Amino acid sequence: MKFYFGIFLLLLSISAADAQTATGGALSECANGGCNLGEYCVGNSFLKDVDDTGEYGCSKCNGSRDWWPCNFETTCFCHALDAPRIPPAPRSGVNVNAALDTCRDVLTEDTFNNIVQPTSEEGKQLFTYAGLCDAIYNYNQYHDEKFAQMGTVSQVRRELAAFLSHASVETDGFSVTREEHHCVN
Repeated sequence: MKFYFGIFLLLLSISAADAQTATGGALSECANGGCNLGEYCVGNSFLKDVDDTGEYGCSKCNGSRDWWPCNFETTCFCHALDAPRIPPAPRSGVNVNAALDTCRDVLTEDTFNNIVQPTSEEGKQLFTYAGLCDAIYNYNQYHDEKFAQMGTVSQVRRELAAFLSHASVETDGFSVTREEHHCVN
């Protein structure tokens, strides 16, 4: 019950105006003006039908092609060879709130501890405030679409509440640290 009350408190200041969502959708960044010097148009490795070269390769997107695979923003992306090859998240149309520090301004350690209360020792060691904040900062460092740093404070609270609710369900209240598959005969 404390978990749901904590989520309720996190959502408390959401206004009706913030309930609107924006949708993205555009040409891949390769086709939308081409890549910067030192970058190459590459395929999203998570998509099996997209590659870097070949007839339908992303290398053909660089600045001119506006059909498959270049007409989907997450299929091809500009990549510098010395950077991690992490495909961009789809654009949400919501602006980054650069003034907002999620862990300082929205989700305090006290709030986190009221929401996340694992019953197992493994859960207590794995699901920590510092661990979540480190994960948020590390993810946001490599993505234009930030986790829990887009839009208003109310939108960020909603995103955090949804994430923590989902994580709680999937981990049995932050207590299970690995998925268990039971054999069926």
